[in-house]
Amino acid sequence: MKKFSLILFFTLTATFLQAQVNKTKTFLYANAGLNLATFYQSTPKTEAELAFRNIFVPEGGISIRAEYPTLIGFETGLNFSQKGTRLESSDSLGDTRYKLNYVTAFFDGLYYFQLQGNNNNVYAGVGLYGGYAVNGKAINDVTKTDIDFDGETWKKFDLGLQLKTGLSLNDKLTVGVNYDLAFLKTLTTKDLAGNENNCRNSILTVSLGIRLLKF
Repeated sequence: MKKFSLILFFTLTATFLQAQVNKTKTFLYANAGLNLATFYQSTPKTEAELAFRNIFVPEGGISIRAEYPTLIGFETGLNFSQKGTRLESSDSLGDTRYKLNYVTAFFDGLYYFQLQGNNNNVYAGVGLYGGYAVNGKAINDVTKTDIDFDGETWKKFDLGLQLKTGLSLNDKLTVGVNYDLAFLKTLTTKDLAGNENNCRNSILTVSLGIRLLKF
């Protein structure tokens, strides 16, 4: 009985100490990134489609990231994100750049791949994001006008799938890549052949995160 009690005591002690070593880690990060943005067109690609091209626009925000001892976790946060596209044109107005300013929230499940050193890892994740366009501009060589969200053409709400991967260094610095593809249409218009063309945000983001707090 004494041997059993000693074995049980040491087993529980070792389990407790292991749990203390492998605690859940939670951090607050400040993030800044660059979006490669355009519209994904749901109509078949033909010579008559609208010629949307990429633009580079900024993104910034904060996020909370958690890593459990099982190497799964999550990240959730808020961003101020510019999105949009460039529409090629051959008329006198030149190309038009559409820039929309969004407040965006997201939640992603993460899986961590531990690297050498307990605080270095590669992570991958998937989740959802939702955004609201607070304003927008249409800019070309001649004019700069506000985008009208009250009609049927432009939509304020954005919702979609978010995929991400990145590298975390010493739990202090992260370098990541995200891809967002919207479920909801951002722009409803006609292509050059007169067909209805529903366009959705398609965003590739490269970002840098700096740890502000460790909980």
